[in-house]
Amino acid sequence: MSYDLHQRRAGVLLHPTSFPSGKLGDAARWLDFLEATGLSVWQVLPLGVPQDDLSPYQCLSAFAGNPALLDEMEMLDAASGDFRAYCREQHYWLEDYALFRIIKELQQDRAWFQWPEELKWRNHEALAIVSETHADALLELKWEQYQLHNRWQALKQEAHRRNIRLFGDMPIFVAHDSADVWANPKRFLLDEQGLPAWVTGVPPDYFSETGQRWGNPHYDWEYHKEENFDWWVARMRNHFEWFDLVRIDHFRGLQAVWMIDADAGPKADLGPIAIKGADAVDPDFIRTYSRLKAGQAYSPEELTDAANRLRTLKTFDSVVINTGDSLDENGQLPTTITVKDGKFRYFGFG
Repeated sequence: MSYDLHQRRAGVLLHPTSFPSGKLGDAARWLDFLEATGLSVWQVLPLGVPQDDLSPYQCLSAFAGNPALLDEMEMLDAASGDFRAYCREQHYWLEDYALFRIIKELQQDRAWFQWPEELKWRNHEALAIVSETHADALLELKWEQYQLHNRWQALKQEAHRRNIRLFGDMPIFVAHDSADVWANPKRFLLDEQGLPAWVTGVPPDYFSETGQRWGNPHYDWEYHKEENFDWWVARMRNHFEWFDLVRIDHFRGLQAVWMIDADAGPKADLGPIAIKGADAVDPDFIRTYSRLKAGQAYSPEELTDAANRLRTLKTFDSVVINTGDSLDENGQLPTTITVKDGKFRYFGFG
């Protein structure tokens, strides 16, 4: 259904994770509310699969939806004609996404540029072995996407019946550790190790006196031009399958994006090390074992080494270390270690 730009409308921004259940099972009641109040636009944040920091703007794929939004899922039917048709239609991203998720799990959630060389650079024989050995798991991941796609299309149809339009959000840049960058590194400005040569950011403005370092890899626009911008066309087409309106987040990234030398890093010391997600492991143990300390000079390499050091414990399902986009009141860089506890016995200090 086309969107009438000449019709004046009012709406609400509400991400599905803000529903009482955090799932799409509450969407019908939400549409009831919008219809009853005369609101006819429902805006959401990006619906992708977030990384461990749960930001919807740093996702594992520019195309995949987050299956955690499903309140229920039908049993896998690999023989379903509709499912097979969906896999064919979405093959341009679905196969790479499923492989990426499987390998990432096998590699203890390490980023793709830290994988063994044959997996990192997509050796055909190595990927064939993964595909054959984990065929059932690959099917499950594709089935999740099929189920979510169907659920959202039904929701979209119901919204249209009520004269409600869906307003989506698409980050202009993608996460470095994503299926998109792993599957097609030539589309991005990376070095021979697969690391960004340049990262994204924006100049100082009303919101930030020092500008912002976003840290995403930059696109190789010449390569995209050679491809006739096929990836961008596919990405926009995918979003308009889900939404009536799409916002590219955000305009600042289109109008005045910076190219920042990836090796430069913020010119600041690390601030106090915050710990998130540790329920069974003492936060002081995590800080000590990471060897990161407040006041030490910022170093991307040391942050990577700290994350890998914690992963070698085989205590956590995932480890992510993030720094803030701006300095705190003490002129230091806020630093957070986010972990997801695995199944293990408790240990720590004290």
